[in-house]
Amino acid sequence: ELKEDEQILFIENGKIIFKGKHGELLKNNERYKKFIKNEA
Repeated sequence: ELKEDEQILFIENGKIIFKGKHGELLKNNERYKKFIKNEA
């Protein structure tokens, strides 16, 4: 379960692509939204 105040790091090929809080990423990052939707 994700908590709103936790920082999330999205890593690809060993590099951080983006980081932020769950709510911020859902609002501002289309790729993160798609990832979460596919994992649910």
